[in-house]
Amino acid sequence: MGRSYQKFAARHGRLDTSSLIRRRRELSLSSSVPAHLIKVLESRWNLFDARSCLDPRTGMKTGNLKSNLRKEKEIELTVTGRKSKKLIPRPVWFVLKGTELLLLPVTGTNSQWYKNILQNPQVKITSSGQTLAGKLRPITGKGEVAEVIQLFEEKYGGRDVKKYYPNPNVAASLRLD
Repeated sequence: MGRSYQKFAARHGRLDTSSLIRRRRELSLSSSVPAHLIKVLESRWNLFDARSCLDPRTGMKTGNLKSNLRKEKEIELTVTGRKSKKLIPRPVWFVLKGTELLLLPVTGTNSQWYKNILQNPQVKITSSGQTLAGKLRPITGKGEVAEVIQLFEEKYGGRDVKKYYPNPNVAASLRLD
C-alpha cells in the first residue's frame, strides 16, 4: 500500500470495507484528506465518488435504488442497537415484492437485528452505494411469513434457505415508495 494510505490508516485506525462505506461522506468532505487519496480509496474498494453523488441535504446517494436492488443478492441493513444505541450494519438477503423489500431473520425472533427493530424500527439499507432510510414493519402472520419464505426459496434456492434459515417464524417489510 502507498504511503498516503498508510499515513491515513495510522491516523484514523485500521479501516475495513464497512468502515469505509460509513466514512465515505466524511472522507469526501474532510479538508485534511487529500483528493487523490479519496480517489485511491474509492477505486480500491469500488466505492462511488461521494462528492458528486451525494444529496447535500441528506448525505445519501441519489439514483434509482429500486432498479439496483433487482440485480443484487445481498444488501447492508443498519439497525440501532436496543441497548448500545449504536448503528449496527450487517449484510442480509432480501427479496422484492412490488414496492416492498422483504427480509427474513436467520434465527427468526431470536435474531438480534429483529429484536432491535422491535424496539426501534428505523433502519437504513445500502446497496451499490445507495442508501434508503425507512421503518421496518414486523411480519408475524404464519401465512405472510410462509409467502416470504417461498419468495426467498425462489430467489436463493430451497436448499440454501433451509440451510441458512433454521427458524423462519417471522419476517420484516420495508416500503420502497
